[in-house]
Amino acid sequence: MTSRRQAVQVPDLSWVRSRLQVGASSYAVAIGGVTVFALLVRVIALGHQPLGGDESFTALVSRRDWLDMYAAVRSDSGAPLSYALTHLMSSVSGDAAMLRLPAALAGTAAVPLVAALARRIGGDRAGMWAALASAVVPALVLPARDARMYALSGTLVLMLTLTLWRGVERPSQRRLLTHALVFAAAVLCDYFALFAALASLLAAVAAFRPSRQVALRVATATVLGCAALLVWLPFATAQVHHAQQPFWLDGIDFAGAVRGVLSGFFGGPPIDPRLPQHATLVALQGVGIAGVAIAALALLLPIGRPPWVRARSSLGYVLGCGLGATLLIGLVSIARPVLDARYVSVVWTPLFALLGVGLARLRWRASLAVVCMAIATLSMSVVITRADIGSLVRDRLDGHVGSGVLVLAVPDTYIEVLATADSDVVARTHIATPMPPWYFGVAAYPRGAVIDALPPGTRVVDVITQSGDSQPRLVDHAVMLTRSCTALACFTAYAVAPLAIGAVARVSSGDPR
Repeated sequence: MTSRRQAVQVPDLSWVRSRLQVGASSYAVAIGGVTVFALLVRVIALGHQPLGGDESFTALVSRRDWLDMYAAVRSDSGAPLSYALTHLMSSVSGDAAMLRLPAALAGTAAVPLVAALARRIGGDRAGMWAALASAVVPALVLPARDARMYALSGTLVLMLTLTLWRGVERPSQRRLLTHALVFAAAVLCDYFALFAALASLLAAVAAFRPSRQVALRVATATVLGCAALLVWLPFATAQVHHAQQPFWLDGIDFAGAVRGVLSGFFGGPPIDPRLPQHATLVALQGVGIAGVAIAALALLLPIGRPPWVRARSSLGYVLGCGLGATLLIGLVSIARPVLDARYVSVVWTPLFALLGVGLARLRWRASLAVVCMAIATLSMSVVITRADIGSLVRDRLDGHVGSGVLVLAVPDTYIEVLATADSDVVARTHIATPMPPWYFGVAAYPRGAVIDALPPGTRVVDVITQSGDSQPRLVDHAVMLTRSCTALACFTAYAVAPLAIGAVARVSSGDPR
């Protein structure tokens, strides 16, 4: 009996327990919880804000079939990847929240990536504070609530920053291939990822001083990722032509551009001065700016041992990735003005890891800075901060446009009308000459969108403008019947002579048409 008992081998489960302990470590659980919280911040009331002009372009082209969609995209100025995701969402629902969902998910994925970079610099505490800050900071949250490519491309830049770092540490074939694929996705999402890739490569060489062989292998992986553009650019020759034309950033005021970039990083997108709540929102945005500034200044304050003493190369690498790419965009702006917070937001995302390092030095006091960031984000998410063209279209146009009625829009509102109106309104909506520049989303205009005279039989002209926009010249001699405005947008109905008297009678009876 004794020998038989001795023959029975009890399995050693210590490695299982160790794996479970590692997989369910308090740090991993905490980061997971913060990531879930970040997802809620980005998806709750995701359709609350009206569609903006650029978002409306995304909505219009995403509703087309694949070939027509990319025909419009290659005639505009964007890279193709993000439109593939919004196209898939549009096939499920045309709701604004569904259109914005890819950006919200990508913005959520930025949180653990920022934490991973910060943890490599300053340990678990830095990673945790970086996750908390990136979950609520306006510069990361608000772009993740828009149906544009900036949140996705910023997250991909975070990934390429991390994959390049890992590739320098151990340049295995798998790690280098991963970096190449991530960079390919980033540059096919936004061309400004090119600046991030170049800056990260230079920063890695300067900070880590790898051997010549390692540097060459990493550079080869980067070039391999860049080669993905060779598949797309031959189809986007119109974009090359746009690069030779005037841009919406006409000229460059470096002092103003730098202020705009700093304001965007610390406080999020600018607030329209025409908003009734402008002063209040600016004050609340200032609270968020103070929170980010506290985290940034904590890197320089003489609290304990400065972080760069312990992790000089790691901190220098991340700083070089974010700040270096921003400086490269500034240098390019000498010849072509592109130094704008929207474009720089693609490359500055690694810098938020440094905020986590700064907050970690403040310990519990850092919670005040994070609360300040959250206050600014909440205020700019709750208040309507852009022209609500959709409400005017639904209330005054949809189902009410009949024979003899023409709808006119201005370049600032035409795309929004097309994206939110029903098919009858879209068919009757036009924009008056001259043809606006390409950067107004002209690639999404339907045929016959621009007219130079009122069509025969026009009796009433409905005009949709933003607050402060001048009325189209085609209604210069018409009689105003009624006018109503909502957040930053106005609806005006005109009677076209000689039927003005009859139109006025209809308005007085409650029917403007």
